Amino acid sequence: MKILILSQVDHSGAGYALREAINNHTPHKARAITYRKNKMDFPHDILAPSKRELQKWIRWASVLNVHDEAMKLIGTPTRPIVTTYHGSWYRQNRGNINLRDRKAGYIRTCLTIDLSMYGPKWIGRPVPKIKHTPSGEFTFAHAPSQRHRKGTHIVIKAARNDLRINLIEKVKNTECLRRKATSSVLIDQVGSYGLGYGTNAIEAWAIGIPVISSAPNDVIKEMKKQWGYIPFIRVMNAKDLRREMIMLKNDQDYWNGWRTIGISHYEKYHSPEAVAKRFCSLCTL
Repeated sequence: MKILILSQVDHSGAGYALREAINNHTPHKARAITYRKNKMDFPHDILAPSKRELQKWIRWASVLNVHDEAMKLIGTPTRPIVTTYHGSWYRQNRGNINLRDRKAGYIRTCLTIDLSMYGPKWIGRPVPKIKHTPSGEFTFAHAPSQRHRKGTHIVIKAARNDLRINLIEKVKNTECLRRKATSSVLIDQVGSYGLGYGTNAIEAWAIGIPVISSAPNDVIKEMKKQWGYIPFIRVMNAKDLRREMIMLKNDQDYWNGWRTIGISHYEKYHSPEAVAKRFCSLCTL
């Protein structure tokens, strides 16, 4: 099977990561096209091909994996299509998108668990293992793409002056990963915008550190339905966040317990091998 992954912007490098996972862990072959480099400088495969080159790659593929709004780039190909949705663009347009996909017979997938409540099959984002290189001081990493959406003001409030925050902003992906790997815990997203977890949390589990995040009740219910548990420490406000931060810092057994849950979740659902096999099994339905 030849799989062409197509994105306009490869958000969080998900398309490239899937290409690597498929090529390294299955007998199938994948290539990934994106038209704009991600601002965090995630790696890419094929960048901004001409229309002629794009058609050449479409003819090469036996399956197309189209991410978010990239469908408008390809016209009406005869290849089987797997759509993959990431977040806000799909949430805001899901009625029309679902109708189009069902009529066309596309296989719908998504990268975040909350989107699976609208119909797509959750496949998750693959992340390679990352070595933990602790700094020696207990620190809480927080790497917001947008402060207001990730609840950075809540994180700063909870930390006060006695808990150290490793605030990671406006750096390339390689530097972001290096700094996360020196930390003890990751705080992903906190407050009303928190919808579970994203790439930040997956990278933290790949490193081997616990994750704190927020999620509404319906997303928690979906997680428990699919997995039987939630893989992160759930908090919804500064008071709860500070309590958990202190417990993680002062109780080694508590820290180890959540570390173990995160690593297990990563290996089952976000390791490159696990995601590649799950994705390819959908393509053969």
